[in-house]
Amino acid sequence: MPPEANPQNRESVAPRRAEDALPPVEPPNAGFIVQLFFIPLLIVSIIVGIWLMFSWIAQAGSNPRSLVAEMRKNNDASWQRAFELANLLRNSATESIKDDAEFAKELCDFLEAEMKQASKVEHKVKLRVFLCRAIGQFHTDVVVPTLLRVITTPAEGSELEVQISAVEAIAVFVHERGSQPLAQRDEIVAALTEASRSSTENADQRRLFDELRSRAAFALGVTGSDAALNRLQELLDDSYPNTRFNATTGLARHGDPRAVPGLLEMLDPDNVALSADEVSDSEKANKRVWVLQNGIYATQKYLPGRESESQSLIEAVEKLTSADVPDSVQLEAKNLLFSLRGGESGK
Repeated sequence: MPPEANPQNRESVAPRRAEDALPPVEPPNAGFIVQLFFIPLLIVSIIVGIWLMFSWIAQAGSNPRSLVAEMRKNNDASWQRAFELANLLRNSATESIKDDAEFAKELCDFLEAEMKQASKVEHKVKLRVFLCRAIGQFHTDVVVPTLLRVITTPAEGSELEVQISAVEAIAVFVHERGSQPLAQRDEIVAALTEASRSSTENADQRRLFDELRSRAAFALGVTGSDAALNRLQELLDDSYPNTRFNATTGLARHGDPRAVPGLLEMLDPDNVALSADEVSDSEKANKRVWVLQNGIYATQKYLPGRESESQSLIEAVEKLTSADVPDSVQLEAKNLLFSLRGGESGK
């Protein structure tokens, strides 16, 4: 997961696009009206009525409360309304509603009720996944207990997707709070630490447990307390590369020198571990670029003011400027070196 990127960006459950649920809606143009001129008035009225209905549905989709009302119908499309709500709340135009504790509590109660039912039906699992993501966008502390209950409730199978989503939601919540006081910080760190210890002997579910630890490592890095950073140090030895990379990034974000060995691992273009967990050649190539770019980013966060004792990191970045890597990686490495030498970002 790219650092400082919204943890929601990667969707383990791949939904149909929300816009696929309805046909495209376009207002009738003049040509359309002329073509209908000789059609009986009743038929015209029906067509206009249908057009107005679709227009109303499209407009309702931009209203968070309307989406919740549609979601509560608990049908096969409810998860799509939750998906739309989660995306809508990421929009700056909805900032005011993110402080609405009553609305946030309504969503939390809805999620808690769905968790109690624990339905394994696919659209119900997706509903819980996107409800977590929507709840994580709020700025009120009322959402924390619900998300922590999801994170700490033992899970397996598809329910791990919901747990992963709740971890991502907590990361977003903490990031959005910034430097504001956070009364539940200790409880959040404790829950994330527990999630970061998740594992299984079941080979079929191992990847989901690995991803849960990886996301927990990312969220711990966002939280940044002493206890969180100490847990990240332990995760530097995790068997799953993504967990190590997120732990490294979290430590680097807070200027912790324990990040240096992990940064050197991430900056090494010849390190086969960068993409060892991928299957196809294209996936391996994409993952290699992803890790190298994140390594550069994390190094950029760590290095300022520490250049004199970090020569090994600078040399690793310099190596990338001429290594067999995509131009985008070379450019980012050059920009970092340029900024360290007192310049502004390169072109």
